[in-house]
Amino acid sequence: MPLTASSTCYSCERRFVEDSDEEYRSVFECPTCRDVFVHERCSSYCLACGNAELRDVSGRVVALRESTTREEKEKKGKESAKPGTPPAPAPTTTGVGAGGLSMTAAERERLEAEAHTKLLPADDDDDEDEPAFALGTVNSVDTSNEFGAFDRSFRWVPPVGATGYIVQRIDRTERVNRDDGAIDDTRSSVARYWEAWPVVDGTVRGADGTTVLDTGAHDSWVAGDLPACRGRHGRWEIIGTVYWLPQGTPLPAVFRRGAVPAASPFLLSTFEDPHLVGESLMVHSRSGSWDARTLTAACELLARWQAGDVLTDGVTETLKTLTDDYRFSHAIAAAAVRWGQSRGYTFQP
Repeated sequence: MPLTASSTCYSCERRFVEDSDEEYRSVFECPTCRDVFVHERCSSYCLACGNAELRDVSGRVVALRESTTREEKEKKGKESAKPGTPPAPAPTTTGVGAGGLSMTAAERERLEAEAHTKLLPADDDDDEDEPAFALGTVNSVDTSNEFGAFDRSFRWVPPVGATGYIVQRIDRTERVNRDDGAIDDTRSSVARYWEAWPVVDGTVRGADGTTVLDTGAHDSWVAGDLPACRGRHGRWEIIGTVYWLPQGTPLPAVFRRGAVPAASPFLLSTFEDPHLVGESLMVHSRSGSWDARTLTAACELLARWQAGDVLTDGVTETLKTLTDDYRFSHAIAAAAVRWGQSRGYTFQP
């Protein structure tokens, strides 16, 4: 099947002509199947036959996208010109000078607004509009995989000399879908909780307010590989909404050390809404979709075993592990093993 305006990625099912993000720009075609197209970010191998020698068709996709956009614009133009459609009102003009020059009313309003802005006196109170507290983060780990696992660990970077509390509301969603696409409620979860870190003179402290947290991560958004995710697919998302309580503002009494196991036994945390006053300081997030049924996932697993020196089985045993324990189809498992062999993976005889 040729590449058309309705063609979609074999993995994520996005229409290529609707792509806009830079990470979705590169598209490849399987020369063996000829009707399988995939984003480079989704897979570097054909998910149907396992072929790793794909053909770059990104240029064709760009041309197709431009052609589709042009056709849609022409179609809209024809529809607006149909009989019975009232004509667009002519722009209102205002005479300028004796030479008969004119401009639209909208243009005149814009120019007058710009002139007014230039004549405004300098605002000495600009500092009042600036945030009173600028908080940064530095990631130490930021990864995820095709089996529902993720890890984003980071440290807070408060301004020098700041004293108060960093409070973060976490909205965490982990969704596991069954083979029929329905959400598996027994393995999915939604949670909301709050965490707090004392900050003294620009240094982040532990729950006791005195221990300086000068090593390791201040917070970690983590989920590990679960057997329940094998042969499944799903999505996860974590949103952190951050507030700053300046010195003199007490931390609400609902915070307790270790109150939320998912946060940390060493953090001040709570499931109970602390009813914070004021606007949030910042919002940061991570999210991802995963699919533990694909060739990408199977190859990821083999690469992990190879890197960890645990790829100790022969081809037959490895195929059995992939199909029986990890629930891959026989075709995907076989394609993954061929992929590993092409890279010199050490399957035992």
